[in-house]
Amino acid sequence: MSCAFSAFSARHSCPFAFIRGSSPLPRLPIKKLNRKSTVCANLSFMPNQPAFQQKKDPSATFVDRLVRILLIACGVVVAGGLIWQAVLLLRANAPTPTASQVAAPITDDSIDDPIAAAVRALDALATIEQNEPHKTTPLLAPPPPQLSRQEAKKSAENVRRVAADAKDELKDLGLAETEDAGLVARDWLTAETAFSIGSWEAAESSYYQIINRIRQLREIVRISRELDASESAVAAALAAEHKLLKQFGGDHLKEVVTLAKRARSLVESDPILSAKLYQEALTKLPVAIGEARQAERREKITALIELAEHAANRGDWVAAGTASLAILKVEPQNRAAADLRRRAIRGIDELVIRYVVRLHDPTDESGRKADARQIRRGVRDADPLCLLTAALYGPTDHTLGVEPNSRESLRTSGWAGALRRAETKWPGAAFIVGRCHEEGFGVTRDLPAALKWYHLAASQNHIAAQNNLARLYHYGLDGVAQDDDKATHWYRKAAVNNSIPAQCALAGILLNSTNEATIAEAVSWYRKAAHAGSALAQCNLGLLLMTGRGVTRDEVAAATYFYQAATKGDALAQFNLGYLYMTGKGVNADDSEAVVWYRKAADQGFAAAQRNLGGMYSLGRGVKRDDKAALQWYTRAAMQGDAGAQCNLGWLYAKGVGTERDDTKAHLWLTRSAQQSNPEGLFLLGLLTFEGTGTPRDETTGRRLIKEAAALGFDQAHAWLNMDEMRQFTDVD
Repeated sequence: MSCAFSAFSARHSCPFAFIRGSSPLPRLPIKKLNRKSTVCANLSFMPNQPAFQQKKDPSATFVDRLVRILLIACGVVVAGGLIWQAVLLLRANAPTPTASQVAAPITDDSIDDPIAAAVRALDALATIEQNEPHKTTPLLAPPPPQLSRQEAKKSAENVRRVAADAKDELKDLGLAETEDAGLVARDWLTAETAFSIGSWEAAESSYYQIINRIRQLREIVRISRELDASESAVAAALAAEHKLLKQFGGDHLKEVVTLAKRARSLVESDPILSAKLYQEALTKLPVAIGEARQAERREKITALIELAEHAANRGDWVAAGTASLAILKVEPQNRAAADLRRRAIRGIDELVIRYVVRLHDPTDESGRKADARQIRRGVRDADPLCLLTAALYGPTDHTLGVEPNSRESLRTSGWAGALRRAETKWPGAAFIVGRCHEEGFGVTRDLPAALKWYHLAASQNHIAAQNNLARLYHYGLDGVAQDDDKATHWYRKAAVNNSIPAQCALAGILLNSTNEATIAEAVSWYRKAAHAGSALAQCNLGLLLMTGRGVTRDEVAAATYFYQAATKGDALAQFNLGYLYMTGKGVNADDSEAVVWYRKAADQGFAAAQRNLGGMYSLGRGVKRDDKAALQWYTRAAMQGDAGAQCNLGWLYAKGVGTERDDTKAHLWLTRSAQQSNPEGLFLLGLLTFEGTGTPRDETTGRRLIKEAAALGFDQAHAWLNMDEMRQFTDVD
């Protein structure tokens, strides 16, 4: 039965494969006042009453004063407490990085590392700034000068009547003898002068100035009647932002504090002026808070850039990219962040390039896992190239931590950004986009498009792209014309760049030559890849050493290379090593050791090893004879189309060894073996046909099949034909 040495097979590699503007300050609810008249839709005038009400009313009872104090205190506590709690919640996740945090290493999947914490702090600050725009009460303004002269005169007359009514409010407000009244009188004189000479636009503008001034004065008088609430509003706002203002407050804050102190000192002596000062303080406080937040943001950005530079210096480009992107979201013109972002994109591109190469480098498993962990963090931080890379390689590399049901969402999230980077000619992105087109992952399978992206990456010395480009030219797949010269060119470039798969593939192409120098070059590439740890190269180099092709025959060296590849799990090397132990070539003969290596290869589904293991059981070599076990192994190999196993299985059925005799099954399996021109299968099928076993007797067909076996060098066929000729001669005599 067949236990022949495996024929040489050149296998090739698989394809790599505040900003300005805070929120309005918290104020206690103020009692709504009735209007005296409706002279303008935009104005509400105060009722006729005293200019102001003293803070302490001598006529009020003790109970009245106590109730009033309690109500104001409750309002202040509630408003201040709510605001302070909200600020604490917003700022709780925004710690400022410390020097110790800068030096701390970043863990693989931690969301609490220094850069992540700093990014969250900056994002929280940006959220506060976006949700708290600086609001100011808009003043009335005249419409743009697009009216005719007659229309402008009519408009000025209408505003003049409103301004006159507003001017009369000074007496009702108790301000007829104040400096404010003098300012209003000045503005009125200016407006009247312009009106008298027909300068309607200038007159209207001055009238609007009077209206706005009266409106502001009315608000101040209202506030003066609620001095407790006004003072509490300032105090509550200062308390709510106490930590921020204390750490980052500037000149505007000092001005606000000065105004508040002066206003407090004038509450008894001049409530109107005190109200004005409180109003000014309330107006300027948002600016002060905004200034403080700007200082806070600058500090956070400075700390974040420092952290990002540390990350970049240790090659953590995902962290550097995340930090720089967070800065650019709030400061698009930040040059340091923009420069760091460009460097990070380049670093992430190189990370993906390195990861793909290491996928096919058996000597750098730890490096591949480290790259995969950084890519996984890139997925967490939504880097598009990391997202697409994880989606593409996640099924084969569990280090990436990609769940099967998340692949499509990762691809969808990363595709547009990765494509933009590819179009910007980043080689790593171009290669990944090319792989997607080649595999039809998320796009229609398009090998010419894949070829274009591979060319772009390969021209920038991308090793995996060079390898895949060569493979497309080598096999000429679906729209890509076969071109062995281009395939050799790109395989050689990748091989020179130490691509192990390219070295093996190039050696396989070179072995097709009959030129001895070319074959010797193939051996040198296999030897280089074998010394780098490639099981494929070690096995094929062992085959060349066994046959003496392109190198001096050396069975001992062949056994060494087979062993190196076999211990890495290469099934062909395991089979060949088992054969060497069975035959004693290059090693001491040892049937037990042969069975061990045959079984390793057979368990991987290697048909020739299954057939030879069946032979060992059938003959009882290296294992106790077991015809049923032999039948099982022959059947497994025969089902895979192994002609030798089909022949042996047919023989067992014909003789009833290890099973019931079954001439029909014997004829079936021998026919399948003969159809593959297996000499022994042809001979045995010829005998059955000649004798009519399991098939109608047909001596002519039987002889023809046996002659075909003899023509293939099967000695038993020659012997049978000689005996048949003698028998025929005897029968004639």
